[in-house]
Amino acid sequence: MITPVAARTVALALLTITTAASAGISYAPGTVVFVDAVGDRIGVCDVGQPFPNATFLHTINGGPSDARNPSQITQDAAGNWYVGDGQFDVSQPGRILKITGLFSGAPSESVFATGTLGDPTSVLDNPTGLHWDFARNKLLVIDNPGNAINPAKVARDNVFLIDTAGAIQTSFTEPADNPPAAYYQDGNAATPDRNTGNYFVVAPNGGVANQGGSQFNNPGVVWRMTFDAAGNATESVFFDFSDYGSALVGQPIGICSAANPDNSQFLFVADNVTNGIYKLIVNPDGSFGGASLIFSNPAIANGLGEIQYDPYNNKLVFNSGGTQQIFRINTDGTSLEVLANGVGARGIYIIPTPGALTLASIATLILLPRRR
Repeated sequence: MITPVAARTVALALLTITTAASAGISYAPGTVVFVDAVGDRIGVCDVGQPFPNATFLHTINGGPSDARNPSQITQDAAGNWYVGDGQFDVSQPGRILKITGLFSGAPSESVFATGTLGDPTSVLDNPTGLHWDFARNKLLVIDNPGNAINPAKVARDNVFLIDTAGAIQTSFTEPADNPPAAYYQDGNAATPDRNTGNYFVVAPNGGVANQGGSQFNNPGVVWRMTFDAAGNATESVFFDFSDYGSALVGQPIGICSAANPDNSQFLFVADNVTNGIYKLIVNPDGSFGGASLIFSNPAIANGLGEIQYDPYNNKLVFNSGGTQQIFRINTDGTSLEVLANGVGARGIYIIPTPGALTLASIATLILLPRRR
């Protein structure tokens, strides 16, 4: 059994080993590493410098002419970085890219894992969600092929675990018989359940309510993915946005989690149609504790989706694909800041000051109450 203490211990160890050599970047705690879908690059937004700012560290696979659909970024316990590179058309499978030495000034890129075409359970058709599972020391991948991307086959949404050698395990496959709603449809991103070692996965479709006769008009669902010792997962509904009443979420595609001292948790969900951020409460026993809209701004055009919690500053960092900006707000939805302009962030990862925080100080940041 994977305990929360073990998972936190491994995660904390990661935060002490990041190194940096890029000149002109201070790497203040909460610095944002992101994948830019406009130029197919990996960049950073340094929160220790005046906003907005962005510095690019690596161009993915030669740039837009070669990279297909780069999205999501995460880091393993050895300091390696992983980027999802999804299908551009039916002739190309998805893959995971591995980047070493990202902050060295001379990063190295290789293909870590690649998909297989022609199978409804095809691996890595379009990896839209990545998270390094520190306790299992494996990469968790949320795969969302989508019929619009590959209409030649019956699309199936999958969840995979990939070990450090690149071996792929299918943990979960979307049921093929299109069961009655709510059903798992178009899983997009994952965030850890801070108390159990399992995950919450957000999907933009699949809810009970139907707004227009199509499965793609159903509201989104937050699923709980429970893993057994062998790495197999089962899904259960944590929150169906059908239950939110008249303010139905259009397409919730981003999710992050934050732990509280009493073992309750907050889940923050970003919706790219209503341009809203919702806060869901996870009670200490794991049950649903309530939902509320904490942020909405019509001026931020269609495209909210990527969202991460910054524990070093107690902030939420999110993108807008429509305005090509990265933003930051307080966890109550106030004090909107623009961190970067001109970037189509399709993956966000928060880092501490490289080499500057001890294990004890990071543990304090993560486990103690935080105030603005």
